Amino acid sequence: MKNAWAFVVKRYYLPAMSAVAALVLWRNYYAQGMQGLLPYYLDFKRIILSGFDPAAAINGTPTFPMWGYGWVLLITESKLPILLAQNALAMVAVWSFFRYVDSHRVMPREASASMKILLTISIPWYVIHSVMWPYSVSVSLIVLSVVLFLRSFPSDGNFVDLLISGILFGFLLNFRSDYYLMPLCIIALALPVERFKKIAVIRGAAWILSCYLVLVPWALYSKHVTDHYLLASTNGGHVFFIGLGILPDNKWGITPVDSDPTMHALIRAHFGENKPSVVYESDRFLMAEFKRRVSDDPVEYGRKVMYSLVQAISGGVYSGELYERPDCFPRCLEVYRAARSGLLRDPVNSLGTVEPVHIVQLFSKVFGIVVIFLSFGLCPVVLLDATRHRSLFGLLVILIIGYQLLINVLAYQMTTYTSNVYFFHVANLCYGVYVVKAWWAGNLAKRSTGG
Repeated sequence: MKNAWAFVVKRYYLPAMSAVAALVLWRNYYAQGMQGLLPYYLDFKRIILSGFDPAAAINGTPTFPMWGYGWVLLITESKLPILLAQNALAMVAVWSFFRYVDSHRVMPREASASMKILLTISIPWYVIHSVMWPYSVSVSLIVLSVVLFLRSFPSDGNFVDLLISGILFGFLLNFRSDYYLMPLCIIALALPVERFKKIAVIRGAAWILSCYLVLVPWALYSKHVTDHYLLASTNGGHVFFIGLGILPDNKWGITPVDSDPTMHALIRAHFGENKPSVVYESDRFLMAEFKRRVSDDPVEYGRKVMYSLVQAISGGVYSGELYERPDCFPRCLEVYRAARSGLLRDPVNSLGTVEPVHIVQLFSKVFGIVVIFLSFGLCPVVLLDATRHRSLFGLLVILIIGYQLLINVLAYQMTTYTSNVYFFHVANLCYGVYVVKAWWAGNLAKRSTGG
């Protein structure tokens, strides 16, 4: 029975995932996570409709956040169509990924089948796409871009696919600017795998160019607003500065919240007014203040880095807000926490008294923690195996996970950020488990992968 169920999921994973996605969308529909940013994206809609006039921004932050989701809201502000579209795009990304890895054998069949099953029951995967925020679109775009890159970067690959991969990554950067250095990292990794062949260098340059060309409109817009060409949003200084507050009882007295009193007091003292922390001038000032504090006390920053590292490895991902609904708002979280405490304290007697959705929510939280923790533990295994077999696929999985980890550790640790690479963590986990099993069985040489 178990094998029959596994076969059905492996073969018909898309219908199974679609059914789970629909249920999660229904339960997570009223999620509140990061909904405070929606007014800023609506500002971009106003700016675009006004002919890119920054004065149309009600919130006074015309270069924060990136404007990608503002273009989405330009099409419609209706929540349900947007969430359905986000889930549909995620399904396209998943289908493209498995179609590639299964046909090109870049991932062992056993690992690919395990990943299909694991993704199907991964509530943390579905909740990413059931919230109105830019992360869903960016997650799907990076999966699609990576698939096309892997398929087209070798010298015999389709050059048009390579350019489309770069364009998709460029669109991603319009939603999430903290990945703006990743294209350079990807090519720096891919060229040695291809032994720096001339054709690989040419293709790498073309891919990077196609990525950053899509950021040209944002650069021109930011030049119009700030008199500087920018490739990113103007919240970097804000994020790095309050990120110092991740360390409890840090010597700077900084708190890891947007309303941090220390940050806003510094801005008032420097500019003589309550300037927003995410405009260009504040961004540069806060980044300088961050660097000064790190330079003055690198040991304290080192403590912050180690604390963030532990939190990133053990904290899991965004697990959704399945408990949110209009009839209990704004006390839904409080009710869930009470139910969770009962479940953890006395699971046997609590099962019959709590709502099923609270049990599912707890499952999602624990599931995400376990997946991320095990994946990080297996990163050295996958890295070693991918290096030995010159597997660009395996190396890219590690690179993407590592890049996001550096953001969490060096800047700001938040489980929502880790969610952006949850898909690659699942791939890494399944790949790593396969390699460990093969090593244990002593038949690594027989593994069915083309590297």
